[in-house]
Amino acid sequence: MKVDDILIDILKRTTIQDWNKYSESFDIQGLYDIHRVYLINKYFDGNALRYGVKMASIFKPYTQDEIRAKELNRKVFLFKKYSLNKRDTESVKEYNMMVSELNRLVKPHQDLRKLYIKITKTKP
Repeated sequence: MKVDDILIDILKRTTIQDWNKYSESFDIQGLYDIHRVYLINKYFDGNALRYGVKMASIFKPYTQDEIRAKELNRKVFLFKKYSLNKRDTESVKEYNMMVSELNRLVKPHQDLRKLYIKITKTKP
């Protein structure tokens, strides 16, 4: 049982609809929990504890602070819509700082998306 095999199996079994649902909400755990019973039976001989520990370690490189990313994503959207004044340099500076932090937080998520596209040969 290799980590790559499990990750590839999860991504292959994930439909585009499920990918979009969990990806948009930064819910990486939800992404593999939809295959929980299958994975526990196939790779972990029914041991849910081993499953939980292994899934956390497999997806660790692809997660950052998911709660902060959700919050910041919403904040950037609202700031751009209601508060961004392009003539005010402080406003632009604040917006740019939020965007750069959001980009840093979603980088691992984007790497997982690229892997999903490569494996499934579809574009969500």
